[in-house]
Amino acid sequence: EPFQDGNETFVRVSYSVDMLVDITPGGLYDYPKSILGIQQQFEQIYHQPNVKWDPTAKQFTVLAHKAVMAVQPENKEWYLVEINQDQPQLMESLFSEAVMKALVRVE
Repeated sequence: EPFQDGNETFVRVSYSVDMLVDITPGGLYDYPKSILGIQQQFEQIYHQPNVKWDPTAKQFTVLAHKAVMAVQPENKEWYLVEINQDQPQLMESLFSEAVMKALVRVE
C-alpha cells in the first residue's frame, strides 16, 4: 500500500535476486584467504544458507532478499532508495519517523 507523508508517496518493494560472482582464476582474489574473506562478508550480509561457494567453478552463488523504497515527490518521477537495516542513522536521515515506522522498521 502506498504511504503518504507530506507531498511524497512511499511504497516499500521487496524482491529477491540471484547473484553469481566469479573469481578470476589467477586473479587478485584467487587466494584461499581472499575467498574466505569474501564468503564471510557475503554470509554476514545475505546470511549463511543463502551463500554457496563452488571451488571448481570459482564462483559464489548468492540469493539476496532485499527491499527498496520507491519515492515519488508530488507527481514527479519515482526514485528508489535501498533499505539497509544495518545503517539505521542513514535511514533516519533519509526518511521521516512516520515513514520509518510504517515502512522501514517492519523487518
